Amino acid sequence: GVVECDRTYLDETPLGAELPGGAYVHLDVVDSGCGMNTETRSRAFEPFFTTKPDSRGLVLSAVLGTMREHKGAVCLKSDVGAGTTVRMLFPCSNAG
Repeated sequence: GVVECDRTYLDETPLGAELPGGAYVHLDVVDSGCGMNTETRSRAFEPFFTTKPDSRGLVLSAVLGTMREHKGAVCLKSDVGAGTTVRMLFPCSNAG
């Protein structure tokens, strides 16, 4: 989809301070799992952070790096018992 992102929305994302407000194409990845508490959400993008014993903890840090390279952002919404949504925001192009 396409979403209009203002300064307030972008400032809530890890890369938002670097980005201009405006139209962004978004891709949402949603699960209905156990969700994350506040502490886990605050560390979710750290390299090698994981809550799973069989994981390396690189997925969200890699997503963050990819979004930085594309001059985009990533937004994480998650609550315990309510699942998680990772929204990737790519800047819209003015090229026609």
